[in-house]
Formats: sequence, structure tokens, C-alpha cells
Amino acid sequence: MCAGGEPVPATSLALLTLATIAISVAGILGNRTHMLILIAVGVVFVVLFLAWERRSPRRVLPRSTYRRGSSLKWIYLTIAVLASGTVSEAFTPLFGQRLAGLAPFAAGFLGAMMSVGWSVTMIFSSDISRPRAKTAAMLTGPLVLAAGLLLTAALWRDDAGLAVVILWAGVLAAAGAGIGLAFPHLMVAAMQSTDDAQEGAKAAAGLNTVELIAMAVGSAVAGVLVNLGAPSTLASARLLFLGLGVIATVGVFTAYRATREPAGRR
Repeated sequence: MCAGGEPVPATSLALLTLATIAISVAGILGNRTHMLILIAVGVVFVVLFLAWERRSPRRVLPRSTYRRGSSLKWIYLTIAVLASGTVSEAFTPLFGQRLAGLAPFAAGFLGAMMSVGWSVTMIFSSDISRPRAKTAAMLTGPLVLAAGLLLTAALWRDDAGLAVVILWAGVLAAAGAGIGLAFPHLMVAAMQSTDDAQEGAKAAAGLNTVELIAMAVGSAVAGVLVNLGAPSTLASARLLFLGLGVIATVGVFTAYRATREPAGRR
């Protein structure tokens, strides 16, 4: 039991940990069959986690996440998709060095461009106050992220010159802008997803948990995608951003579902 008196959801945490480990190990295996088996094992652990969470009194996520008609699960899924898109930052500097011959310092800046995009955009997006504009921001954010990641996948090339590197940086910043556009309003939507003040507080507290879970699983998936492209750095770069871009397109659907529930029913 933790200091605040709430019991620790040990089983849920164990299942999540096992899922992440299975997918992470799959990412370093050279044998494709073994890789697929471990990915399947990881998926099974995720399914078991969700099944356990639905019926267990000790949960990682709030009870309202699993309630029929609640928008919270769609909000969390959208946040998870946006967070998973950021795991590409761990590999971008390497791609910049290998594909464009960038110095480590310059490659680091290239890797940070997505963060720059979402940080700057979030400042302006937070000022949006009209309900329709907020809904539009939540729907547009995942679409912009997906477009940016998929376009980056198409733009990777060997022996890239300065103009191409600048193009990479701009598109990565645009992809990050999609995160910054939607994220502030998803956070507010999570807190307003229920009329119960206590559940609302739990929903808000669950945001960081969802981000951490998404980044852990997303990093493991990214490792698998990069490994699939090895030993070609170009193939790894294209596969990573293509895969993350496809995942981001799922966020367009989840964001749509998150905005369909009337505010009073969330």
C-alpha cells in the first residue's frame, strides 16, 4: 500500500511491465520468427492488463475509463497516440548523423525539432477558448502529427544536403505542432470527463500514467521497427516514421470519438 493509503495495483503494473519487456526484447532479436512471437506475447499481456483493469478494484487508470459511454478511454487513447509519436526523437539524431553526415551537436538539434514544434504550438493553443475551436484542435492535432511523420518517412535519403536537412527539421517541427495543438484541450477534456469531482481528479492524475505507458510501449515498438530495417539506416528511418505515422492516424479516429460524447456525459 502506498503512502496515501491507496493500494498499489501490483498485478496491473506487472502485466504492463511484462508487455514492455516482451516488445523491447523483440526489438533486439535478429530472428524474425522469434521477434514476431515476442511481439504477440507482448500484445497478449496488454490484453490481459485491460481485462484485469476492468474488473479489479486496484487499477492503474480510473474506473470511469472502462465505463460504457465514457469519453475518457478515447481521450486517453488519443494522448497515448500523441505521446508515442515523440519516441522518434531518440533515433532522429542518429539518422541525421548517418544520412546527412551531421555533427553530433547539429544532429541533436535536429532531434529536438519535434519538441520545439509542440512547445511553441502549445503556448498558442492553450489560448483557444471557443468550444468549437477546442474540438477542432483536438481533431486536427493527430492528423497533423500523422502527416508530419509520414512525410518525414518519405523525405529520408542518403547523402542528404543542407536543403534536405532544413526540410527534415521543418517537417519534424510541424509534426510536433500537432501534439501541441491537441494536448492542452485533451488534458482539460479528461478532467471534465465526469461530473464526479473525485473521479475527475483521478482522471487528471491518470494523464501522466498514460503518457508513461505510451512512451514505454512506443519505445519498444520503435526498437522493433528500427531493427526490421537494419542494417540499412535509411530503411530503419523510413520504417520507424512510417510505423509511427500509421499509429498516429489511429489518433484521428480516437480524437473523433473523444469529442462525440456531450460534456455532461463525460
